[in-house]
Amino acid sequence: DIDVSPYQAQKIAQMEADIGVHAFYFVLLSGSFYNVFEPHVLESLREIKKLGHTLGLHFDPNSAGSTDHASRNRELRFHAQVLGELLGSEISCFSVHNPTVGSGEDMIDETVEGMVNFSAPSLRERFWYCSDSNGVWRFRSLWEVIEDESITRLYALTHPCWWTEKPSSPR
Repeated sequence: DIDVSPYQAQKIAQMEADIGVHAFYFVLLSGSFYNVFEPHVLESLREIKKLGHTLGLHFDPNSAGSTDHASRNRELRFHAQVLGELLGSEISCFSVHNPTVGSGEDMIDETVEGMVNFSAPSLRERFWYCSDSNGVWRFRSLWEVIEDESITRLYALTHPCWWTEKPSSPR
């Protein structure tokens, strides 16, 4: 999820591409930290795509202020159309920003508005889930999970803003 920095995401995407890893990067249109309409931001996102990664929408259902299901779905579709136009390709997947906070709790279907919902509980349940949300590993660290030979299917949710050259506290 690109919550904070498309530039940092581009650095991580390059490292992943260098070792043959394909990842999904979810772009937040309604965040406070970057604007997808800025040329440098858009160029970073296009570069991530050129590196062979998939770009999806990181949707914040609370950004529109609407709590009814139909309005949220219209907003989701609109955000996906805008991002798709900017990137020159259809957006086929999304993840929910802060899915347990506010009006996103009911976005649980695997497919919504024709897009795969990476936040759907039924999808995540098929994998070992590992996340660095808020700069702290949930459950077990990614390194522990990768080293565990009994885990054969991994859903690793990371945020490029936590992966910097100099370690620092999430605060």
